[in-house]
Amino acid sequence: WSRFTGGSGAPGWTLEAAGFDLPSLATTGAAMVHQTHRDDWPHMVWPTNYTKLACATMFMLFYGGGCLAPNTRIRGQSIQEYLQRHYVACMQKVVGALAGLPHVVGYGVMNEPNMGWIGIEDLNSYKWELTHEPCLT
Repeated sequence: WSRFTGGSGAPGWTLEAAGFDLPSLATTGAAMVHQTHRDDWPHMVWPTNYTKLACATMFMLFYGGGCLAPNTRIRGQSIQEYLQRHYVACMQKVVGALAGLPHVVGYGVMNEPNMGWIGIEDLNSYKWELTHEPCLT
C-alpha cells in the first residue's frame, strides 16, 4: 500500500486518515518495513506485508470500505470514497504531466493491487503462503 507498510505508493497521510499511527506500525507488527530492520532485513520478506494489519486494512478500505466499514467516514464521505477520490485526483495529475510526451504510450495506474481481507470468511483460518513472523496482527 505504502512505503510505511513495506511497499511503495500511497502517502503516509492515507494511513493516518484511516486511524493508523505511523510511528507505531513496525513496533506493533502492523507492518514490517526496511527502515526499522536495517541490516537484518530478511530475504524476500516484503510480500508478507500484504496480510499484515496496515496493508490489508488499507486495501480493504480502498476497495470495500463503503460496505465493510460504513461508519468510517472522513469529511462526510465513506473512507472508500475519500481514498478513491484522492487517488483519482493524483492519477489525473500524472496524466496531465505525461500528456503529449512522444515516448510515453501508457502507464499502469496501480502496481500490485491487493484485495486485503475482502472475501476472506474467517481470518483465524486464513493462511498465506509467504509468512515471516505473525501475519495477522
